[in-house]
Order: sequence, then C-alpha cells, then structure tokens
Amino acid sequence: GLSLWIDMNRSVEWEALAMGPTQDVLIIQPNRDSYEPFGGYASVGELIDSTAAFTSQAIMEGHGDSVDLAESEGISDSLSPTDPVILWPENTLDGALTLNSYEAYRMRSYATQWQAHVLTGVGWIEYDEALEGQRHPALLRRAPSNRTYDVYNAAWHIRPNREDSISTYKKANLVPAVERFPFADELVRLPFVDRLPWTSFLGFGRGNQATVFELMESQKVAPVICYDSVFSDWMREYVAGGAQWIAVLTNDGWWGRTSGHTQHYDFARLRAIETRRPIVRAANSGTSGWIDPLGDRQLMSDYGVVSSHWVKIPTQTMDNTFFVERGNLLGLCVSVLSGLWLTVGFFIHILSAHRRRQV
Repeated sequence: GLSLWIDMNRSVEWEALAMGPTQDVLIIQPNRDSYEPFGGYASVGELIDSTAAFTSQAIMEGHGDSVDLAESEGISDSLSPTDPVILWPENTLDGALTLNSYEAYRMRSYATQWQAHVLTGVGWIEYDEALEGQRHPALLRRAPSNRTYDVYNAAWHIRPNREDSISTYKKANLVPAVERFPFADELVRLPFVDRLPWTSFLGFGRGNQATVFELMESQKVAPVICYDSVFSDWMREYVAGGAQWIAVLTNDGWWGRTSGHTQHYDFARLRAIETRRPIVRAANSGTSGWIDPLGDRQLMSDYGVVSSHWVKIPTQTMDNTFFVERGNLLGLCVSVLSGLWLTVGFFIHILSAHRRRQV
C-alpha cells in the first residue's frame, strides 16, 4: 500500500513537470565500425564531415522521427525556446585532438551553422604542465618539445557563435585493461616496476571531476561517458552539482549481437530512478533513446542501424531523492548490520561449541 501510494505520487509529479518547458534534443546514431580507426574513414576530418552531413539531414527533416509525448500521452507540445542540443556518441571524434586543432574549429563552425549546442565524445590531448607535480615520473607523457600531456576519453560541449565555445569533461571511470592498465598509480611505486615503459601501455588519463555542462538559461546537463553510467555514486555527484538531465554518450558497438547493449541501456533506467532525472542515450550502434525520471523507456532505438531521433526532454526537475541527498546510506546500514549479525552469530557458535565440550 505504501509503495503504491509513493509510486502514484511520483507519477503525478512527473506528469505535472512534463507539462512544463522542454529541451529539443537530436540523438545521432552513426553506427560506425568500432574496430576500425576513424570508424572506417581515411581521417578524422572525413569522419566529422560524414557525421555532420547526416546531422544536417536530420535537422532539415525536423521532428518527423521524434517521440511526440504531446500526442501519445496528452503532454504539452510547446517547443523549447532554447537552442537545440545535438548528441554525438562516445569516440565520434576519433583520434587525439586538441582544443585548438582544425577539427575543433570545424566543430565550432558546425555548431554555429546549426545554431545548436553539440555534445560529442572525443579523444582529447591536453597539454598540462601541472601534471609534472601530480604524477609519478614514469607515468608522464612528453611531447618532443618536452611538454607534459595526457590523452583522455572525453566529452566536448561546443556552443554556437562563440570563439571560446568548448567545455570539457574527462571520463573518470575507465574500463580496466581496455582503457587503462589496472592499479597503475599504485604499481608504479614498487621497486624496479617504475623502469617499465608505462606510457606505451598505460591507456587513457583519468578524470576526477563530475563536470556539469551549462547550456542556456541556466540549464545544466551531465555528460556521462559509457562505463561512467554503471556507477550510481558518480551519477549522484552530477545531480548534486545541479544537472537537470543526463546525457550518456556511449559506443556499444563492441558488444555485437549480445545482450550487452540492452543491459547497458537498463543500467541507465536504474540511474534515472535513483536520481529522478531524465536520461538521453546516444550510442554509436545503439541502443540509443531516452528514459523518463520514473525509469520508463520513452524511446529505444534498433541496434546496428544508422538512425537519428528528435526528442523533447522536460527541463523542470523532480525533488532530489534521498539517494542524491545522502548517498547509499541504506546499503551502508545493511552492510553494517549484516556484519554485526555474522559476528554475533560466529561468537554464539563458538560459545555453544565450548559449552557442549564442557558438558
């Protein structure tokens, strides 16, 4: 009875919020070959131009392939007064790019041409002299000029009509072995181990901040890259930082025709329920889509196809959940109580055995 009452109240609250302002979001699912450099193109420039051409086509076609909640569920179809947001998946800008590269300039030009905010996955090189004092010397990458740098699996937020238009997020939760050598920061401190050529097999640099991208009119979005979405505490940090909705940029082409991509999609449903925030997924090969704050699928694309989807995301937020405010306190309490129960049970067993021997 209590759970039904809570669920009904949440549903009523969500329907009221969905009647308010919305954000137009265009999801691009390019379906590039995940195992080929530049997705099978000759260069990252060709990759950008091909994806941009497909995006321009989707913009010209308008909202024909959108999920219109106004028609399907009686929700207001008022257009967002803000610039649209375009989502490109993880690793769309394949390679190792800098913020002042020609490819970054082209992305600024496309954002201005479309009059849209573009969120995209990118392989990003950052030159940072501060790394000198933050990293073990064996983990420092150096350019021929002796400048220190690192390479990140990152997200860029590219604004229209601005020279300084790119904000960045560095992926924090890297897949062990595939994206970063496990325990590198600890292992490198062992004797003789620091003599190994660490930078040749280390993998990506790791971010440490749940950066929130600020769009227009104080609207904030959480840029989440692939494996990040598995970690509920990390997602909680975004929402605590003011994120009104969550954009998951992922490349699930690695999974092939297994259940991996659908399980990854369902992880996002859990994160939506925990945070009460809408989640939009842009996946290279699928499954793309969006999930409302109650965890219900509003759009789930086909896997392994090229597609684009216009969706409207409510920008008013539900109240923060207990999980967002306090973290996984319930899980901690259960763990402590379980530990106490096992400890007490162990000692009761020992005492009982001792008494039987005395008898």
